[in-house]
Amino acid sequence: MPTRKLNLLAILSRRLAERGRERVVAAVAQARREFAAGQCQPMTAAELVREAQS
Repeated sequence: MPTRKLNLLAILSRRLAERGRERVVAAVAQARREFAAGQCQPMTAAELVREAQS
């Protein structure tokens, strides 16, 4: 594969990875806000899994 195509693929791969990291950071920030606001409640692991799957 030509070098230019490989470079483009590398750039796009890095950008996609960065976007994924940004989504994780945003989700963590939201979870921290909810926790600080008292919007979190205790739950069992099974309840957590059920909620995550819905």
